[in-house]
Amino acid sequence: MRSVHARDEEISAERLSKRRVAAKVNPEGVTRGIAVAPDSAATVPVATADAGSARAAKATGPPRAGRARGIGTLAATAPRSSARRPTETTASSDVEAIAEQSQNVVRIVGRLGVGLRELVLPSGDPVVSFHVVVSRPPRSPREHERRPREPTVDTLACAAWTSRARRTVTGATPGDLLEVEGALRRRFRRSTGGSPVSFYEIEVSRMRRLRASTG
Repeated sequence: MRSVHARDEEISAERLSKRRVAAKVNPEGVTRGIAVAPDSAATVPVATADAGSARAAKATGPPRAGRARGIGTLAATAPRSSARRPTETTASSDVEAIAEQSQNVVRIVGRLGVGLRELVLPSGDPVVSFHVVVSRPPRSPREHERRPREPTVDTLACAAWTSRARRTVTGATPGDLLEVEGALRRRFRRSTGGSPVSFYEIEVSRMRRLRASTG
């Protein structure tokens, strides 16, 4: 008859052999084995993740959309495109952008012509109308042969509305060299026949006399 101690050792060894797991580690880092049920000889396949994979999964949280899912491994997230969707522009924004880019700036240097006129409009505003003669760039002999009658100067109409510009132009004499800055405006007036006539003139914002006439 076997002793009680020997029988207890035998029972313990039997229970330990039933709970033993034959561990095998796969390439994905998952420990796969076969666990033996304590009350049955049948085996049940199980899969347990290693400790490092468990900690990484806990830190990163559940997998997001677009992430490749794996067992015990962290899949790389696909790079997101940095291109932004084009914003829709309205007609008003286009008009504002064009208005910001538009410029109406005129700067001329020429000699004061004859025919200066001081006028007072029906509104009571005074204005001085005058002309500035600007020379065109010299042409080559070949261009002169092609267009022999082309003018060599341009006579540009100007209007001084500010008091400072009026004083400058009224204090000058025909032939003085002037520098004029302003904007190009389209004006309308009645002809002798009563029909409307349009013309362009420079609305002077600043001017100065560069040199007096030598003639």
